[in-house]
Amino acid sequence: MQLTEKLRLFLLIAQTLQLRRNLGITCPVLNSTMKPTPCTTFIFFRGSISITPASSPSIRLLSDFLIENKTWKIQLEGHVCCLGPRSGKDEPYLESTLSQKRAESIRDSLVAHGVNIERIKCVGLGNNDPLNDEETEQEQELNRRVEIRVLER
Repeated sequence: MQLTEKLRLFLLIAQTLQLRRNLGITCPVLNSTMKPTPCTTFIFFRGSISITPASSPSIRLLSDFLIENKTWKIQLEGHVCCLGPRSGKDEPYLESTLSQKRAESIRDSLVAHGVNIERIKCVGLGNNDPLNDEETEQEQELNRRVEIRVLER
């Protein structure tokens, strides 16, 4: 197995465990129930509503989980990095719009996989809640995200 294949497999396993942990699901590997917290599983390209390839498996994992657990309702919270769309005086509007569209793009993917749209709320938060100082490209990438919050179980 090549290094890139090993890295992809590791990322998929890490995303699966992170998603399960953040949804408060008993994790057989760790053999305990985790407290639900905000969960970052969807990372986006700069200025785009397209997720990175490494984030794609998370959509299937989340949709499968929501289909099995029909009482759960979630909120998708979209974010942008400090280098989001720039257009002078319209910048806050564009950041809010892009972050909202990111949440909606994840919602639309979940609905396409069979999740009822009424169970998903979308919110665009712009760049008001960064995870870091965004000094590197990697840090900026982490802030171009959609977080999942559990509203109801």
